[in-house]
Amino acid sequence: MELNRRNVLKGAAGATAAGIGVAALTGGATAQSNAEFTANKIEDATADGIVTSLTVSVTGSFSFEGLDSAATNATVALAARDSSAESPEWETLTTTTVTPPAAQQADGVGFGTLEGDLLSLGQFTGDQFSADGDGTTNESDVELQLTVTVDYGTSSSVTDNTATNLAVVMNNTPAGATGSGEAGGELGTSYHIGTSPTNPDADVETEGVLDVRVIYGTDYYTYLVDLAEPWSDPAEDHANLGLGFDVDQSGSWDFQVNWSSADGFFSANDSRDDYDSYETVVGEPVDGTKDGTQFQFRIPADAIGDPYLFVANASYGGATHANVSTDPAHSWSSADSWTSSEYFLEVPVQE
Repeated sequence: MELNRRNVLKGAAGATAAGIGVAALTGGATAQSNAEFTANKIEDATADGIVTSLTVSVTGSFSFEGLDSAATNATVALAARDSSAESPEWETLTTTTVTPPAAQQADGVGFGTLEGDLLSLGQFTGDQFSADGDGTTNESDVELQLTVTVDYGTSSSVTDNTATNLAVVMNNTPAGATGSGEAGGELGTSYHIGTSPTNPDADVETEGVLDVRVIYGTDYYTYLVDLAEPWSDPAEDHANLGLGFDVDQSGSWDFQVNWSSADGFFSANDSRDDYDSYETVVGEPVDGTKDGTQFQFRIPADAIGDPYLFVANASYGGATHANVSTDPAHSWSSADSWTSSEYFLEVPVQE
């Protein structure tokens, strides 16, 4: 199932995905499950990003109609499988039984919450979800399936399946990124902001060279940028990357965070004194790291509104631009002395 907003592990609050449709079954009898899949906690995630327990859960209800006789029993099962396996197979994590109304139809029969540790199944391992390198991010896909079976009569039953993909994202914070200087694991909702399209005004191909995703953690939002070479080459003349934020959708951006081959990570522009730097607005220096073509920028969650406006721009050689914006050819607008957020994308906060 293709989702624009992918569900990921985060803290106890969880991230959810709505259940899928009605399954029409033979004999006119139907069952429908209405489920919210939740990856609701991560236990024993150590400071080096190692995962030793990964609990997922499902909460919801089911309905049925068209039975020839009254329902007698219902079984709800939560299963998972590794979508990256060569021949993925469903394994049951946990089941529960529910006594439904003794009727031929019923709506909204709750089954509470089912949860289970993925690492208790043979096809999953902690290494699969861990990000054990300092400053690295590991993303893995898991498929979850809820099966509801309603029994009626002496030996009849009706069944419905609801399934979803779950993206498990583990981000190992670089040492020194926190105030204590200790590395730590973070889990949050992952949202893909965008990938650069072809810029018709550029003299080289820009499609796909710039990709931006954000992980919404509790205290910090981590912006993960994949920038191809030579755009990200520190030896390249005039290689630049800039992220712009209009945190309150005012029409003017509030701050930028940047990297360049000449200056590394920065936010202030020495040639401009008509806007405040990131440090002035947020109250702390730019928190950026680079590993080859991979960049991370960590920004305090309380500095960003919901929703907010965002733009990303990369260039090298002084003229070639790749943009993640509302216009393939533009990112920064010349309006209002280049402070306008005219071409910024609206981005939601997924918690």
